[in-house]
Amino acid sequence: MAQVLHGSAKTTHALRAELQRSQASIAELVRRLMGEDFWPYGVEPNRHVLDRFLGYHYDQGLSPRRLTVEELFHLSTLATFKI
Repeated sequence: MAQVLHGSAKTTHALRAELQRSQASIAELVRRLMGEDFWPYGVEPNRHVLDRFLGYHYDQGLSPRRLTVEELFHLSTLATFKI
């Protein structure tokens, strides 16, 4: 028996099961393409991205000199902690 969700949209057990399988497949694809930790926290895991950004920033004339990653953040934010 179908349940009514959001007006005339209906769902069934089979549809819900297929959506759950699809979500699992999408999650696995994302892990394969982007790695296990695709949104890393902290400066060190993102240093290469920040450095590239700073290079583009300077190359496009948006800063008068090439900044370093350390200049972007307060010294206390450069340390990494795991809880």
